[in-house]
Amino acid sequence: MNIEKQAAQRLLEKGIKVRVTAPLLLRVFGKRTIAFVIRQPFLGTLYRISLLYLDMDISDERLQNISDENIHVLFGQHGKTLAKIAAQAILNNKVSGWLFGGVFGEWLFWKLNQVQLLTIVNVLVSIAGTDAFTNTIGLVRTMKMTQPSHKAQGS
Repeated sequence: MNIEKQAAQRLLEKGIKVRVTAPLLLRVFGKRTIAFVIRQPFLGTLYRISLLYLDMDISDERLQNISDENIHVLFGQHGKTLAKIAAQAILNNKVSGWLFGGVFGEWLFWKLNQVQLLTIVNVLVSIAGTDAFTNTIGLVRTMKMTQPSHKAQGS
């Protein structure tokens, strides 16, 4: 087993800790930061992330090789979607992802900087396994193409 596979295995076992500034209520009581752990996403979480990723309509290569000039354009167009992807990965649950994914994504949008958010999304793709993530995105893309369109038909 090569070193890269062993490193990925360790990341899956431990998860990746993300520290953000605590909400005001916790800061009043002396807690300055809170930490969230991103672990291997469940299939349902991966499906939600894939849907959000497809809505952005950007390639994997563009996301991985983003330049300093293009990072502002990316965040201007897709910053909130990237924050929602990070929120779904942190929550990693059917009910909490459905109930709090959008609100938590908005909160993360205002608490994380660009480097943190891009790192989370890139690490998420790495943790999930690029092959599995790409396969899930391809499956979702195929499912969206085969969906019947809801056009109003007059008589």
